[in-house]
Amino acid sequence: LGNSCVLNEDCLAHGIAPTATACCNLKCEHKKVDYAGTGYCPHDCRGCPGWIPGCNPGTCGLGYNWPRHIGNTCVYHTDCLGHGPGTTDVACCQGTCQYKIPDYLGVGYCPHECRGCPAHLCGLGTCGTPWPRKIGNTCKLHTDCEGYGPGSCDTACCQEGSVMRCQRKWRTLIGVGWCKAECPGICQSC
Repeated sequence: LGNSCVLNEDCLAHGIAPTATACCNLKCEHKKVDYAGTGYCPHDCRGCPGWIPGCNPGTCGLGYNWPRHIGNTCVYHTDCLGHGPGTTDVACCQGTCQYKIPDYLGVGYCPHECRGCPAHLCGLGTCGTPWPRKIGNTCKLHTDCEGYGPGSCDTACCQEGSVMRCQRKWRTLIGVGWCKAECPGICQSC
């Protein structure tokens, strides 16, 4: 190793094996193994496919792996280890490999794309909170809340401090249901 060379045959232990020696830049060196298991001179070896941004020649052994792991950069879903159509398979989400999460219907999406309720009721990135919403969960509309209805003790989407949350209604003395903060006069919990 380190001897001058012109051809691979000039180096001891040269050969086709991925870790054999080769003549690299006129010097005998051990080949490095690329992402696909093929041996290359260190300056030519790529740690991942060439279409990955930043995966240039000379990147073997620099932390690149193929397929990409959770948290690694990616361009396509197929770049990621464990990619697939399943609800919790891995996908390329905003340039990194991430686990998909199920939406309110059980279909897997990247976290930033996933909706926790129908599109007209909530935005992207809202998965993780059940729908319809349980008491104490944030909401936008009364219909977001599980158990919503016209009854005096049904649930409603009510102001709680600076946020809207699903709450059980409070009753007036004549039995009309209100959000606690909006209740006129004397109200009692159901």
